[in-house]
Amino acid sequence: MGIEAQRAAVARFAEAEGMIILQEFTEIETGKGADALDRRPQLTAAPRPCPPD
Repeated sequence: MGIEAQRAAVARFAEAEGMIILQEFTEIETGKGADALDRRPQLTAAPRPCPPD
């Protein structure tokens, strides 16, 4: 999926679940490999602004 298709999919999911997207984190990097979190700082940063349940 391209980045625009991913954005659209996330927006549809959020709307269906009654969620509001407050911030967007974007990286152009594969998620494959054991070191994926080391190579993707935005992925590790994304959960921080989320309020706890």
